[in-house]
Amino acid sequence: MAFSPLLNCWNQLFTLLVHSAVHRIAHGETMIINGCQVESDTQVDCDVCIVGAGAAGITLARELQQQDLKIVLIESGNMQFDPAIDRLNQGEVMNEAMHGSLQVNRRRQLGGTTAIWGGRCVPFDESDFVARSHVPYSGWCFRKSELVSYYQRAHEHCEIGSYTSTPIDLLPAASRNRAMIPGLCTDELSTNELYLFSPPTHFGQRYLSELRQSRQISLFLNTNCLQLITTDDGGTIERLQVASIRQNKFSICAKRFVLAAGGLEVARLLLLSRQTHANGIGNQHDLVGRFYMSHLNYRFDVQFIPGLPIVWDYEKTRESIYCQRAIALSNQQQQQHKLLNHRVFIERPNVANPNHKNGVFSATYLTKALLRRQTRDLQGQRYDQVYGKANRFAHALTHGQNIVLGLPSVLPFSYKLLSKRLLSDRKLPSALAHNRANFYTLRMDSEQVPNPHSRVTLSSQQDCFGLNQLQVDWRTTEQDVQSIERSMQLIGEAFRRCIVGTIAPLTDVLLEPQGGHYLGTTRMSSSPSSGVVDENCRVYGVSNLFIASSSVFPTASYANPTLTIVALTIRLADYLKQGLAAPSLHFSAYPKR
Repeated sequence: MAFSPLLNCWNQLFTLLVHSAVHRIAHGETMIINGCQVESDTQVDCDVCIVGAGAAGITLARELQQQDLKIVLIESGNMQFDPAIDRLNQGEVMNEAMHGSLQVNRRRQLGGTTAIWGGRCVPFDESDFVARSHVPYSGWCFRKSELVSYYQRAHEHCEIGSYTSTPIDLLPAASRNRAMIPGLCTDELSTNELYLFSPPTHFGQRYLSELRQSRQISLFLNTNCLQLITTDDGGTIERLQVASIRQNKFSICAKRFVLAAGGLEVARLLLLSRQTHANGIGNQHDLVGRFYMSHLNYRFDVQFIPGLPIVWDYEKTRESIYCQRAIALSNQQQQQHKLLNHRVFIERPNVANPNHKNGVFSATYLTKALLRRQTRDLQGQRYDQVYGKANRFAHALTHGQNIVLGLPSVLPFSYKLLSKRLLSDRKLPSALAHNRANFYTLRMDSEQVPNPHSRVTLSSQQDCFGLNQLQVDWRTTEQDVQSIERSMQLIGEAFRRCIVGTIAPLTDVLLEPQGGHYLGTTRMSSSPSSGVVDENCRVYGVSNLFIASSSVFPTASYANPTLTIVALTIRLADYLKQGLAAPSLHFSAYPKR
């Protein structure tokens, strides 16, 4: 009992400090708040509340701070990855053999998945935005021309230099005039496609200083959105109910709310918010969570003509941005053969196959096999499927021979790996290496057909807040498989006709989703009967709720989603600026009575 007055004094001091911090936010002073330290039942008022501080959320906050607005940006995680908070990403997967764990490629931390992405950036094609007769549910609410100016600004956020509609022009003249595959002369294929690579930009680290210095943005870490609370008629979001893992619940009120929490979590938040909407907000037509897509990957071996000087490595643009060339069937060929959009690029060969004759790759394979106490890994299994089970001793002996003959290449490769990938600020995307056999792997990235039966729903399992986790039922279609098979056949035929190389016989196509690409669960449409958001990313039926996420993509394209997410977010920011031009709300935070 002797310590009771001291304890009371400490509690009063703690409360005073929290209220002082909130007061500083109210008056436009910079503040990063730990949600664990906010008193229960506190209410925070602002102009715009953004849920999720990844690429979309941080981009939106940066764009809106140019206005006289009070912006609250909330992030479930901390500055750094926290396994305890990451457990909130847990959920059920219906087919674990096809779709990975929901924790693997999602990050609850400042910067979101940009903390772990590879930086690959490319805009969607014009054909991705139009309705295609052979792609069900295709077509966006606008054409690519609507996004061009936003792609230009997105390049700045992602730090990938200038934007141009003809990416090959970004290369220096000498590189631009060099053919990717000499002798491949056909109008059916394009080899002038480019992927650009961000440093990769960790949005949380790169823009933290700007967030700290902003007088408009208040960042709440360790703050989880539990549900969206609407007015009695369900037409307006009144506030967010939020809490830290300490279970201290408080609320955030705003003129506009933007969900920028990623393609899966956005759908979950809408489904969880059933106070006035029995099936969840925006779900009056049972569309939230449907049309769940990813990008499909498939790899195949190619033997180029020995000595053919192909462009197998990364190049740099005139602005010193790493880039990689890619192959694609022309739009005319895609239409004629009813194919899905795709790109094919060169990767290192399957290290399990000693035919690459590369000492570095053979050393990598044998080391992995030794460490794992096995003679073959997953790539080795694919090798066995294609070539049959070889004599293991002869197999290892051939790898050993590659190592001995390839010793002169080990030191240069090690230097390249150390200086350009591990120690450089703008990192080499991956360390590729030439091999004497001109034997490589081609990887195809393909879009997936929008499928209403591929969906995410709420599971009966619950998280630490008592909220339902997600259940994922990701599905592919026969068209997905046939498109990849036919595309590969056409590319192989072109290679043979032009006498530049041959593609290994195709095995059964086992589709692999690209980790972290969660698309389509709140799709954009011109009508609420066929989508969740309108062309301005506003949720149908709710006047002040918007979504900044790949979840709004009606179709997936082949392209990594980050650049287009950022472009759409900038477009949304410009739209919100128009509607928020009126005088700012009084910004305050106080215990709710």
